[in-house]
Amino acid sequence: SGFFSSAMPMSDSPPEDATPVQNDHPKEPKVLFLAASVYEFNIDRARREAGYPYLTYVAGEIFDVIGEKGELWLARNQDDPTKQVGWIWNKHFAKLSA
Repeated sequence: SGFFSSAMPMSDSPPEDATPVQNDHPKEPKVLFLAASVYEFNIDRARREAGYPYLTYVAGEIFDVIGEKGELWLARNQDDPTKQVGWIWNKHFAKLSA
């Protein structure tokens, strides 16, 4: 996924199965699972981890989880029209069955 970058250097040539990405339609990240917030969480929006902000939320909001890092999930709120990607605390959420 383009949301995490590897420490390994990239090849000068694209993979054989690579397709060009149009700038006006960025590739959507793969959703690993859905999660519902059980608690409210507010934090200074300027705080960041690995280049992504911590997201704020209230109980009952649904998030698309696209990555995991320890106790943090990289996610986006389904109700956010900007589709901002950021961190949420996994202890504040319940995984939803697919």
